[in-house]
Amino acid sequence: TMPEHAEFIRAVSDFLRQQNPAGPQSFGPDDNLFTLGLVDSLRLVELLVFTAELTGREIPVEDYLISSFYTVHKLHELVSGAAVQPGGER
Repeated sequence: TMPEHAEFIRAVSDFLRQQNPAGPQSFGPDDNLFTLGLVDSLRLVELLVFTAELTGREIPVEDYLISSFYTVHKLHELVSGAAVQPGGER
């Protein structure tokens, strides 16, 4: 079942901190995870697996631009159905 917005943000942020103990421990839901060094191509896969386990929803990565995964907030939009695919579809 899909966690509430705040619960999702907290769980994903905690996951990112645990995966990157040497990285920034303080960041917001709209901070760019790639710029902060919290996510790269390998860590993105790990993040998407964690997100799928957390929400019970797979994210078809090929349907979205990489910018869709820049922030925890944008990731929440994807799994909650609020994000729009590049072709304009939800």
